[in-house]
Amino acid sequence: MIITTRDWKAQRDLMPGAPSFRVTGTVTVAHPGITPKLTQSAVHHREMTGGIKACEVTLALTLEDTDDCFLQVVTDKAVRFETSNDLDVTKVSIFYNGQLLQQIDEILTTH
Repeated sequence: MIITTRDWKAQRDLMPGAPSFRVTGTVTVAHPGITPKLTQSAVHHREMTGGIKACEVTLALTLEDTDDCFLQVVTDKAVRFETSNDLDVTKVSIFYNGQLLQQIDEILTTH
């Protein structure tokens, strides 16, 4: 199955009171009864040169289908992953059915 996605963004939010990390995107599905979900598969910590620590997050995209009847209308759906962990993320990899779907190398950090 070919899947179409776009507008992927990753943000490390360091605003006082509620630091978090989030990933958002848009997934095109076959009908409105399909809901895309992002779940965390792994977090890989590694040390780079100069003692800098990096964190790579791996997410899995799944499509949950309801048993209800829906018209076969191609629909764009927003998908979001958020964690309250203050992760120093440098890269996000998103997989669908075991294959790399998207890689995000630019992480927006807000203070």
